[in-house]
Amino acid sequence: WVAAGPQARVALIAHELGHIAHRDLTSGLWIGSARHTLRKWNDVFRTPRTSTHGFTRNGAWGGGVAVLLSALLFPLFRGVTGAYTSLVEWANAPAHRRQEMLADLDSARVAGTDGAMELFDTLLAKLSVETSISSAAVDARRPDLWGVVTERLAVRGPEERARARAAAASDRTRIDASHPVTTLRIRLVEVRPWEPAAVAPDAGEWARVDAELAPALASAAKAIGERIRYRR
Repeated sequence: WVAAGPQARVALIAHELGHIAHRDLTSGLWIGSARHTLRKWNDVFRTPRTSTHGFTRNGAWGGGVAVLLSALLFPLFRGVTGAYTSLVEWANAPAHRRQEMLADLDSARVAGTDGAMELFDTLLAKLSVETSISSAAVDARRPDLWGVVTERLAVRGPEERARARAAAASDRTRIDASHPVTTLRIRLVEVRPWEPAAVAPDAGEWARVDAELAPALASAAKAIGERIRYRR
């Protein structure tokens, strides 16, 4: 969100709303809740860590037998829930990739072709964004995290964006296994007739959005900075 320009932000919102419009079942109440539950079971069945004194990390007594049972059975239970989760994700992957493509078309219709393309270029700038955040977080002067990201993305010219697309095509870069290759998504939007933006908020509207999001972004910047600085 911070790295994206105004119309790329519109494209991002339109893309996410597109999943609802096309009834992406995996994000719905029933199936989405089931997937979430499976992930929680995976967390439940993590083998608890114990100290050298036999206490669990939260200070409770391990209890010998309970620790042994959890050490033996938790990996088995976690393997079952993990395998089932992977099976569900694998079975749904083709449908999910199709949903992503449909949401991309919605994104182009709402934000315009240029806005959708700008969003793709922002996604391909992931390494630049992560590097900027890391360098700002460890800088003793404590610069504004999001300001550093914005400045870095502002100087990305056409040549750098073209190189990022070429590298993504070569590596078949994608957000994750459930998404299509990013360059294929770009190609889908490129081959469609050029569309103007149907939604283009003015400067005043963006100022109100920025003001509303400022506290949440400040909190996120603090949390991210501390996590990077004190990473073990």
